[in-house]
Amino acid sequence: MLNARLATVARVWGLLKYYHPQVARGAVNWDSVLVVTIPRVRGAATAAAFEKSLQDMCAAAGPLDPGRESANSPAPAWLRADACLTPALRQQLTEVVQRYHPQDNVYVSKKYQQYILSQPIFPGEKDYADLVYPAAEYRLLGLFRLWNVIEYYYPFKAGTARKWDNVLTSYIPAFAAAPDTLAYHQLYQKLAAELRDSHTGVSSSILNKQRAGYGASPFFASYLRGKMVVDRLISDSVAKAADIRLGDMITHLDGQPVEKVRTALRPYFSASTPGALERDLNNYLLGGPVGQHLRLTLQRNGRLIHTNTSHYHWDDIKPGGRYGNPSAPPKPGWEVLTGGIGYLRPNAVRYEQLDSILQQLKQQPVIIFDVRSYPDWRMGEKIARHLYPGKTRYLKWAEVDAQQPGRVYTAPDTAKPAPPNAALYQGRVFVLCNELTQSAAEGLVMALQAYSRTVTVGSQTAGANGNMTALVLPGNIEVYFTGVAITYPDGTPTQRRGVRIDVPVLPTPAGIAAGRDEILEKALLLARQPDLTVQ
Repeated sequence: MLNARLATVARVWGLLKYYHPQVARGAVNWDSVLVVTIPRVRGAATAAAFEKSLQDMCAAAGPLDPGRESANSPAPAWLRADACLTPALRQQLTEVVQRYHPQDNVYVSKKYQQYILSQPIFPGEKDYADLVYPAAEYRLLGLFRLWNVIEYYYPFKAGTARKWDNVLTSYIPAFAAAPDTLAYHQLYQKLAAELRDSHTGVSSSILNKQRAGYGASPFFASYLRGKMVVDRLISDSVAKAADIRLGDMITHLDGQPVEKVRTALRPYFSASTPGALERDLNNYLLGGPVGQHLRLTLQRNGRLIHTNTSHYHWDDIKPGGRYGNPSAPPKPGWEVLTGGIGYLRPNAVRYEQLDSILQQLKQQPVIIFDVRSYPDWRMGEKIARHLYPGKTRYLKWAEVDAQQPGRVYTAPDTAKPAPPNAALYQGRVFVLCNELTQSAAEGLVMALQAYSRTVTVGSQTAGANGNMTALVLPGNIEVYFTGVAITYPDGTPTQRRGVRIDVPVLPTPAGIAAGRDEILEKALLLARQPDLTVQ
């Protein structure tokens, strides 16, 4: 019963925060009202005492503005369903909502970037930086603050891991009873993971200290068909000394079964797609304090190999570093491959160079765009002007309304046409992508896919596109998440799905062991078959 009552307090407090004109103006210290209310609710021995605590909170908000007629604003669904509300209190709150008129709010606003998209920001929130391990009332304040921001200003609430109302109820006991500083901060990692959003992250002095002084292993890994596979050697000499090879499957880390470790960590990582989740786990597991040994059990050709390596400063194992591979000329960002196939890695060229490069690549019958990395966010629109005429829209976005809680609206089209008499490309386009393709990279893929002769090759992308925003919580904890919803022009979502893939290709351990790029190989195979139609 207490958890249900506290959940009701959280919802009522959030409703008044965003709908009541006095609270929205900042005329009331609304955090303090909650901090006073929580112990009263926890001590309420009767239903009447509980209702009195809610009535007092409503009274603290002050009177509604006189003369405001009903605007018939839609009420949140929970307001009709909350069993802890009496009919009188439900009616009082319904009137607050119905008489709400869009207005500025000290707790929520909008930030317009130079590229038009606008995400919500939350400027009026206190960080309580001195309370790294706050009292229970402030811990619950943090939970309630984040829950209500997602409830009213997150464009993807409908796709969270669980029903958002249930998330609130299930986390109240944990936040109320968090035994120490680290446990409190880590609760936000678990709570943020409920969003299933690859843009989500949690940062605080306590959490950051956990990874301070961390270095890198001498290799990278992928997660393929349930196996953690070495897919890139950062330092050939260090890897050779430890007998670590491309294609090796990692079965144990420091004596622990890899899958057991990954299972324990997954609840703390927020990711839009399975591939993005495993990508982030790979990066986490292969980091560690510089100088600390890492014991590995590898599976190779049916036999187990036990070996050790260490974590290194990146400067020591990068090319040219003390233990790194010899420095080599940087790989070109673009080139013309055998057979007149243009190849471009957008992340490896400067935005200012792009027009000149494309003019040269457009002379080839095929161009491959390798978008398995993060490019300049402006490149999608720039490349689009070389591919199709007119005001072709390759994506659309929806923004939350800072002045109307719970409202998400489609933003106006701002696509720019190709310059007059532009020499548009007439050849075929192939796009390469995988779990590293995220956010601006996914937007670039969507721009390329609007061209009628594009084929997309690879695996599911990260499924997180659109501007990020952040919310500060007690203990000076920041939680980041996606603030703008990006879709295809027909409304097909990419969040939690990734972009459309025409030809699925997933690397294999055998291919990795042989040093092959199987996604690029497939694109080249298709590029050399001009009459092939991909369904």
